[in-house]
Amino acid sequence: RPGAAARLRGRCERVSTAGIGHCLDEANDGWLTSEDADAWLSEARAQRLVVSIAAGPAWFEDIGRVAAHHPDVPLLLHHVGMIRHVAVAAEADVQALVTLAMHPNIGVKASGFYAGSDETAEYPYPAQMMLFRRVYEAFGPRRVTWGSDYPVAPWEGCSLRQARDVVRLIFDQFDRQTPGFLERYDFT
Repeated sequence: RPGAAARLRGRCERVSTAGIGHCLDEANDGWLTSEDADAWLSEARAQRLVVSIAAGPAWFEDIGRVAAHHPDVPLLLHHVGMIRHVAVAAEADVQALVTLAMHPNIGVKASGFYAGSDETAEYPYPAQMMLFRRVYEAFGPRRVTWGSDYPVAPWEGCSLRQARDVVRLIFDQFDRQTPGFLERYDFT
């Protein structure tokens, strides 16, 4: 809807706000590169907000443009870039996500692992491990943020403990595959 910047400004005047979340449709409708979105992102910059975006591969090119145009706006991508069905994911989608790491203002949430498998995911979500490793190595430890997946995770059969522990389990797996991985990233 038009007027996103004014709505954001009004919200920030009423409520102390550190960041905002925005969910985009699966199909890219071009909104993120529109004048309305540009004004909204400028307002986010003026308010010093983190912009957390739920957007999948269809949006990655536009997210890169926005990151370049608004380098002072931290952008945080939900759920490891929302790449689904990683066992058959197009390599182009994975490569497009890791390419976004060239923008220092883009980070990625380590969350949503339960949603990335071809079948109903089973904890600890092994299909997501290699995708997450590529993302982590591209973005580095300072731009990957843990996400609790709450309140959605229980609906998907994921407990808060599982959402918390899965990242450590994945890092432990990386360290077994590549001895010294944890020390290299000072994660011990």
